[in-house]
Amino acid sequence: MIRAARRICCLATFFIVSVAVSASAQPDDRLRVLLLQSFSSDLPYSENFLRGLTGVLDVAGRPYDLYIENLDAARFSGDSQRAISTRYLSGRYADAPVDIVIANARPAGNLLAGAPELLPDARRIFVNGPMSEARDQVPHDSLLLSANFAFDRALSEVMRLSNPRELHVVIGGTSPAAATRLDRFRDAVAGLDVEIPVIYLTDFTLEEILDHVARLPRDAAVYELGVFRDAAGRQLVPLEVTERIAEASNAPVFTYWIAEGSGTVGGLVLSAEALGEETARALLTGPEEGIIDDAGLSFVYDWQALRRWGFTEEELPARATLLNREPGLLEEYTAEAVATLAVLIVLLAMTIALAATILARRRKERELRESEARLTAVIEQLAEGLVIFDTSGRATHWNPAALAMHGFAVGDAAPSAEQMDRLFEISDVETGEPLPAEERVVQRILRGETVHNVERRVRRTDQGWEKMFAFSGSVVHGTGGETLIVIVIADVTERRESDERQRLLMREVDHRAKNALAVVQAVVKLTRADTMPAFREAVEGRVSALGRSHSILAENCWNAVDFSTILRAELAPYAGNVAAHRVSLEGPAVTILPDAVQTVTMILHELATNAVKYGCLSQEQGSLSVRWRLEGAGGLRVFWEERGGPTVSAPEGNGFGTRMISALVGQIDGDIGYDWRAEGLCVSLGIARGITKGKTGEDDVAVAPRRARTTNGGSRPLRVLVVEDEPLIAEQIVSDLASAGHIPIGPARSLDDGLRRARSESTLDGAFLDMNLAGEVSTPIAHILRERGVPFALATGYTDAARAKDGVAVLEKPFSSEEMLDMLETLVSVDAATE
Repeated sequence: MIRAARRICCLATFFIVSVAVSASAQPDDRLRVLLLQSFSSDLPYSENFLRGLTGVLDVAGRPYDLYIENLDAARFSGDSQRAISTRYLSGRYADAPVDIVIANARPAGNLLAGAPELLPDARRIFVNGPMSEARDQVPHDSLLLSANFAFDRALSEVMRLSNPRELHVVIGGTSPAAATRLDRFRDAVAGLDVEIPVIYLTDFTLEEILDHVARLPRDAAVYELGVFRDAAGRQLVPLEVTERIAEASNAPVFTYWIAEGSGTVGGLVLSAEALGEETARALLTGPEEGIIDDAGLSFVYDWQALRRWGFTEEELPARATLLNREPGLLEEYTAEAVATLAVLIVLLAMTIALAATILARRRKERELRESEARLTAVIEQLAEGLVIFDTSGRATHWNPAALAMHGFAVGDAAPSAEQMDRLFEISDVETGEPLPAEERVVQRILRGETVHNVERRVRRTDQGWEKMFAFSGSVVHGTGGETLIVIVIADVTERRESDERQRLLMREVDHRAKNALAVVQAVVKLTRADTMPAFREAVEGRVSALGRSHSILAENCWNAVDFSTILRAELAPYAGNVAAHRVSLEGPAVTILPDAVQTVTMILHELATNAVKYGCLSQEQGSLSVRWRLEGAGGLRVFWEERGGPTVSAPEGNGFGTRMISALVGQIDGDIGYDWRAEGLCVSLGIARGITKGKTGEDDVAVAPRRARTTNGGSRPLRVLVVEDEPLIAEQIVSDLASAGHIPIGPARSLDDGLRRARSESTLDGAFLDMNLAGEVSTPIAHILRERGVPFALATGYTDAARAKDGVAVLEKPFSSEEMLDMLETLVSVDAATE
C-alpha cells in the first residue's frame, strides 16, 4: 500500500512538472531547478534526498519550480540508455527556462558530464556517492558535493558506542566501487590501530552471511559495507540485504548509510536527507563552483535499534538525529483508527460482494460479541450507577455501582418493580414531599422527556438510610430495534451535605461578623474619656482585645482555649525589658470554651489596662500576681493581686470599664469582688460557665510592663513607606505616623504604586506592607525593600500568617497606634543593631 501511494505521488509530481513546463514565463525572481535522480523515485535514497532538498528550499521562502526526472539506473544503464536519456532531456527542456541542474549520484553525473550540450546555460551541481574518481567526472566550471565517506570517524563511533570485543565486516560484489570501499575501510582500521580482531566476510553467499551473524556473541559488532552481489553471483538489492542481516544478527549492525526501519544502529553515516539539505544550501548561497568534501555526513541513529541493543540517547553525540522513534499515543491511536476504518471498508465490500456469506456473518457476529463484551466491561466498571429499563418500566440490568448505591450486594439479582416500591421512598430533594408515580424519572422518560441531573431524595425503609441521587437518562434504540431506557445515577449526598455545611458556615460567619461589629459599635458608643487621645487609646485597646480573642480562637480551630494562653495574650502588649519577676501566673491547666473566650478576654483586658494606667504596672517597683484554681462543679476562681503601685482607694462611682466587667461576668454566670487595699487592688473573679479541665499544666509566666513612649523627641523624623489598600486603615497609619513626628510616604494603594515608590524614593527608614493588595500579594515590594536594606513589617488579618517568617516582622490586624509605633521602633532598632 505504501509503495502504491508513493507511485501515486510520483504521478502527481510528474503532472505538476508537466503543467509547470508548459506554463507561461514565470517572474524573474523565481528559481527553476531540474533534479536528475539516478535511481527510481521509491528508493529510500531518492526519497530522503528530495525531502532534504525541498525542506531547505521551503524554509528559505524563495519561490521555486522543481522539475524531477528519475533515470532508474538500476534497470536502465549503459551507454545506449544514456544516449536515449540525453535526447529525451534535450527535447523536453529545450525551451524550458532552467536555472540549475542537479545530478544526484554517479549515473546522473555521468550523463550530465558527458552531455555539455544539455542545458548549457544552466548552473550545474554534481552530487556524487563516496567514489574518489568523482573529482575527475565533474567539469571545472561546476560545483561538486563530494560525499567521500570518513570510515575512520565512523569506525571510531562504533568502537566508542558498542565497545565490541570483535568486529565483523560484511561486503559483497567485485565491482571497483566495492573494492574501493573495502580498501578505504582497511586503511581506517590500520590508521586507528584497532586492537580487537577484525574479520572480513568478503566471499560469502547471503545465506552464509546470515548464518554467520546469527551465531555471533552479543559483545561483537557488525559493519556492513554494502552487498550488491554475493559469492554465488546473485544480483541483490542492498536495502533488503541490510534489513535481513540486521534482523538475523545476534550483535548490533552498523553501516555507512542508514534507512529508517532497516534495523541498523546508525552512527556517522551518509545521510541522503542531509546531502539534500546541503545541496539546497549550496544552490541558494553558493559556492557556484569547486568541491565541497565530506558532504552529507552526519550522526544518525535508529531509535528502535538503539533500544534493541540497550543503547541510550544519553550515549549519543550532541545534535544526533533519531529515526524510527516509537510513535506517540496520538499517532499510535491514529494509525489504529485508520487501520480499523480500512478493515471496516473491506468488510463492507466483502458483505456486498459475497451477499452475506457464512464467513462474513461469522466475522460480524464475533465483532458484535466483542463489542458487547467491551461495552459490558465499561458498564460494569462505571463509578456511577447505570440501570436499563424496558418500555414497560421493568429494570432489565443494574450495574454493580447501581446495586451498591441502593444497598444491594454485587451479584444480587436485579430488584423487581414491586420490590423497589416496597423498599424505597422517593421524595423531593428540597421539600422532602413524596413524589407521585408520574413524576418519577422513568415515567417522565417514557413520556418522551430527556432527563438531565434531576435530583431526588431516596430513603430505604428497611435499612434506615437516606441519600440524594442525581438522575440522567433518555430513550435509546438498540441494534435489534428494541427501545430501552438508560438511566445514569450519581450519588450527590456528600456534595449536597457539603453545600449545606458551607451555607451554615456562611451564616455563622455572617453572624459572628455582625456580632463583632455590634460589640465594636457598643465599645465605641459607651467608652468615655476626658480627652480625644485617651478616648482613642481606650477604644483601640478594647478593639485589639476583641481581635486577639478571635485570633486565639482561629489558632485553636474554634475549640476550647487554655486560660493561661488568654492571660498571656492580654498581658503581652505590656511586656518590656524590665525584670521578669514582676508578673507571675500560677494555676492548673484549664480551658475556656469558645463561647466564653471573648468574654474572658475582655474582662482580663480591662483589668490589665487598669493595672498599666493606674495600678501596679504603672510604676517600676510594682508587681502583679495572677492565681487560679478549680472550684465547685466545673467552676474557676481567679485571684488578681496588685502590689507596689500607687496608693489605692475605692472609686466614688463606676466607670465604663467597671460596668462592662459586671455585664460580662453575668454572661459567664460568674461573680466578681473588688478589695481596694492601699497597697494594691485585689480582685476575685468567679467563672461558673464555659470551663473544662485542661490536659497539661502551665509553668509560671513573667510579663513586664511596656516602656512608656513619647513622640519622636528630637531624633530625626523617619521616612516610612505605607502600602495599604484599605483607605481607613491607610489613613490611620499615616495619621499615627505624622502625630508621632515621622514622615509617612504614601499611602500606596496598589501593587504597581507600591513598587514605584519602593524603587523611586531615595530615602526610606522603614515600611508597613499590607500582605494582600486587592488580591495581589506584596511580595515583590518586600523583595525590593530587602535588596535596599529597608526594614519592613507585613500587616495582615490572616491569623495563620501573623507569624514572623524568614526574619520578616508581622503586625497582626487589628492593631493599635501603640502597637504600630512599637513595631516601627523595633524595626529601626534592629536595623541599627545589624549595621
